[in-house]
Formats: sequence, C-alpha cells, structure tokens
Amino acid sequence: MARLHDGTEVSSYSEEWRHECEARWILKLPSLDERRAWLASLEKKRGKAHVDQLKATMRNLWAQPRATATPASAKATGSP
Repeated sequence: MARLHDGTEVSSYSEEWRHECEARWILKLPSLDERRAWLASLEKKRGKAHVDQLKATMRNLWAQPRATATPASAKATGSP
C-alpha cells in the first residue's frame, strides 16, 4: 500500500499512485522552465484535463509543510 499526500491509502499499482508519483517527479525538475516544458508536452499527448489535474496535485503537494532538519548544534546539546 502507498499513502497519497492527502493521507489516502491506495495500491502502489493504482492510477492514483501513478498520478501522484508523476506530479512529484515534475516538481523535482531543476527549473520552472523545465517543468513548464514538460507540462506543455504532456498537454499535447494527454490533453488539457490531464495537465490541469497534475497542476492541482502539484499545488497541493507544494502547499504541504516540509520537514525541517534539526540543526546539528541542537542534537549535540540535546535541546529541541
């Protein structure tokens, strides 16, 4: 089982999981220009509705709080 960004558990073979993995992959592209180019090529292949769904998922993923690393000094002193 895999857990989506909204907490829903789905099969790792499901379309929902494939969709979220694709959105995460696009977000990891190094530049905005590369993300835009990738989405434009997808729109030609799969249509505007598909890209709109991906963009919505990408916005939801981006809006989630990101884990922050604990500073090394806090670990060494035992302080939070």
